[in-house]
Amino acid sequence: MDEEVYSFALNNALTEIRNLCPGVKCSFIFNQGGKLLAGDSKSTNYNVERIIEGFEEILEKSKVIGGLDSVTVEAKEGRVKISRVNDDTYLATIVEKGADFKFLETVSRVLIPTVLRLLEKLAPTPQKSRGKNGY
Repeated sequence: MDEEVYSFALNNALTEIRNLCPGVKCSFIFNQGGKLLAGDSKSTNYNVERIIEGFEEILEKSKVIGGLDSVTVEAKEGRVKISRVNDDTYLATIVEKGADFKFLETVSRVLIPTVLRLLEKLAPTPQKSRGKNGY
């Protein structure tokens, strides 16, 4: 299975999360190396690379305390949550204020890992061998 199939499946999973949770402004998946793996249709409206770079700085500093599972930043107009999906994959979600955050977390914690496990069973993951640019 090639990278396009992985990207297509993950993009569709992110789109379904957005359909279930209308308060989601943007969501994307990236690996620990900073490689963007997938993004919903709205992720192009945001500086995803800058968000990933900022998270990488936090991740590097978190090694002192044994690593990091998730980070939530609350702002005036909403929240940004980045959470670990598996060993080296992270899901970032930007949500507007007033969105059902608990429902979003429940859906994303079930759907994304399930899709990743399914893809892994179909073929070994190409995500670990990819470079830093593109989907």
